[in-house]
Amino acid sequence: MLKITLDYVNFEGQTRQKDLYFNISMKALAEKEVRSDGTWLEALKAISEAAEKDEASGDVIMDRFYEIISLSYGERSADGELFRQSPQIWDDFKSSAAFDAFFMKVCTDAEYATKFINAVLPAELIERVKAQQAEAAKNAETNIGRDSITAVREVELPQQSPPVVWPSTES
Repeated sequence: MLKITLDYVNFEGQTRQKDLYFNISMKALAEKEVRSDGTWLEALKAISEAAEKDEASGDVIMDRFYEIISLSYGERSADGELFRQSPQIWDDFKSSAAFDAFFMKVCTDAEYATKFINAVLPAELIERVKAQQAEAAKNAETNIGRDSITAVREVELPQQSPPVVWPSTES
């Protein structure tokens, strides 16, 4: 669970502070992935990579962040045992000045957005992705070695080599 303490200005012009809570469970993530035919996480990764290169369109980034925030926002119980999410809780939040301030921060600050996504995604998922990336890097190194060996095998030798003259060992 991610807790963000947000300073914002409410609709009456008063500065307020509010604790926001976000959490995406593995169950919710699995449901999202199944409903998108396994493309939701890939789309999220593609958007993140494009945003880092300033190649993603603003509307696509905003849509994806809206989706992530709506999937993850909720209210934590006072004892910390429950995390409640409902259409009413989401509707109340998205209608608030706090949402407006938070949403604009996420959409306009790439570093903040990256930290938010990394913090809100389940730790188990982050560990799986890191393991897959490490495995892919390891395989890439192995393949580079194989490619080099293949390249050496495919080098054509000259048809006629100049004669090799060995120095005489007789003194």
